[in-house]
Amino acid sequence: MAQRQTINIGEKVFKTKAESKDFVKAILNKYELQNSLDKTDFLFICELLKRHPEYDKKLGVGINEIIIRLDGNWGKTRCFHIKRIDGTETDFSYLHCIDNDTSREPLKMFKQSARSAVKDQVVSHLSNYIRRTIDNDNNVICEKSQLKISRELATVDHIPPITFDKILNDFLKLKNIEPSQIEYIGFGDNEYNKEFKDEQIRTEFANYHRQVAKLRVISRHENLTQKKKNFNEQIELDF
Repeated sequence: MAQRQTINIGEKVFKTKAESKDFVKAILNKYELQNSLDKTDFLFICELLKRHPEYDKKLGVGINEIIIRLDGNWGKTRCFHIKRIDGTETDFSYLHCIDNDTSREPLKMFKQSARSAVKDQVVSHLSNYIRRTIDNDNNVICEKSQLKISRELATVDHIPPITFDKILNDFLKLKNIEPSQIEYIGFGDNEYNKEFKDEQIRTEFANYHRQVAKLRVISRHENLTQKKKNFNEQIELDF
């Protein structure tokens, strides 16, 4: 059995990654939105930031303060937002710091960019479903469980076995694409989505997804359960 990895952040030592994540999440949630971290939390989060794979870029000329804000993509998730000494700003993911982010690995970068390419399809599907089915109590039906859920808990899922990962892998084989040969954009301050630099690849994937994807609206809980099931099935196949 693999030995648990301790996490050192400044002077604090955590027995597991989960323990460190809980500690940082508590800091993230204890402040009102738009409020700055106090001195103690500021110094700790600055130490955490040193673990980020793009630390130098996030640091810039130096940090003046760190503020709690909602993410700039969906506007639903709290994040740490940096205000630098020169007035420039950016945010960062504490999970990337703790997990030593591997998002620049070719296949993961391709997957992130592919999701960006079909984001408009997903948003449109969810919006149309809510508009057609929402009731007077602001609820819709989860298409998997057939239970009522609030519109805020509704999300879009790819119906198995045509999962997003299958669509992605089939597209790579069909087009004979090697992810490591693809260029990506979206690494600047306040750029929240990774995207294909080549617009043709973006268009081709979006068109392929539109042709083969079968989408449904389910609860966020059902979506997480489905992802865990898909992951476990993949592990069994690998072994």
